[in-house]
Amino acid sequence: MYIVLVKNKVNQSKKTEYMRDSQLFAEEMKEVAGCKDTYVLTSADYEDVIVNVEVWESKYVYEQYDGHVFLKYKEKLKSNFISNTIETYTL
Repeated sequence: MYIVLVKNKVNQSKKTEYMRDSQLFAEEMKEVAGCKDTYVLTSADYEDVIVNVEVWESKYVYEQYDGHVFLKYKEKLKSNFISNTIETYTL
């Protein structure tokens, strides 16, 4: 398994909207071949951080993903987004 954590710093006044759109994005990601599961988490430490978790079959499968689902939600998410960091793990 290959785990991808995307830690998103978001506009705090628009956190509710970002969370809603992020959850829609995550649900659709579950339909992508090789994406086993997704989660959207709120940080217990930082009020302006939302974390997207993607669980993939393998790093190879993740790297083959063309980003089409993200592109569908990009404009909605971008308007409430400040920055992000990505961490990856193997299981």
